[in-house]
Amino acid sequence: MTRQEMYAQCRLTRGAAATVGFIPTKAAVIGNLIELVINGNYQPGWRVESVGTPVAKDAMRMFERQYTSQRQGSDN
Repeated sequence: MTRQEMYAQCRLTRGAAATVGFIPTKAAVIGNLIELVINGNYQPGWRVESVGTPVAKDAMRMFERQYTSQRQGSDN
């Protein structure tokens, strides 16, 4: 069995802006500054404010698909 990369759901802030997303656990350290890619644009200076329980990449993708499906259903 191959070892999967682990991700953690984190709360990230940049000034007054905030977002939640999955990032690799090696970067998911409270206080770390990371760079996000949003709509193809690099945005440096996002601070990790909180870190959730690590999950395997496959589980993270499943959570993302469930959220997207729920969003599409509620937006229509």
